[in-house]
Amino acid sequence: MIPRSAGVVPIIMELKVSPSEASMDGTLDEALQQIHDRKYYMGMSGRVVLIGMAFFRKVAACRTEIIRLERSRNGSEG
Repeated sequence: MIPRSAGVVPIIMELKVSPSEASMDGTLDEALQQIHDRKYYMGMSGRVVLIGMAFFRKVAACRTEIIRLERSRNGSEG
């Protein structure tokens, strides 16, 4: 997934259902960790906004992280 327009900051979201309201903080960590583990930002460069969202019934929580990726000479992020 690469933005269609140059200059657009890509946003990657991972949504998870939490087993309880008390464990939502850990679920947010898991959501952001999954983005990193599976390298959803592979092939992107520049600033990328990562958003982890956790839901328990009608309660929602969100955590964001902004990363900066640079392309190396061989085309992979670094």
